[in-house]
Amino acid sequence: MLKILGKIKSNKFFPISITDPKPKIPTLYAVQNNDGKQGVKIVWKSNDESDVVGYRLYYSINSDLSNWQIAADETQLTQEINEYSIISPSEFKVPTSEIVNFYKLTAVDLSGQESEMSDVFSVF
Repeated sequence: MLKILGKIKSNKFFPISITDPKPKIPTLYAVQNNDGKQGVKIVWKSNDESDVVGYRLYYSINSDLSNWQIAADETQLTQEINEYSIISPSEFKVPTSEIVNFYKLTAVDLSGQESEMSDVFSVF
């Protein structure tokens, strides 16, 4: 205890917790088949949070929208860009030879936290 001008003050400290919220859900504007084959071009609105470093693009080959795999990650889909093209699913982070019809996007921050997923886009 400290005594300052006749008043007793506590010198105890109370821990505080600062939480870093996950990034907001990104807005995916378009997923386009850009070559009439299996190539894809994605266009999104960049998040406005200062700690977002990039985005992850997921794909599914299943119409029940299960078994999502990574097509591209934040090392490719950086915060500085808002569109990206991939020539073939064989170039995905987790490659596939299957026909890919479904995509969704997440944002990733400096802490590695990932947002909830965007709406699902389909390409046929």
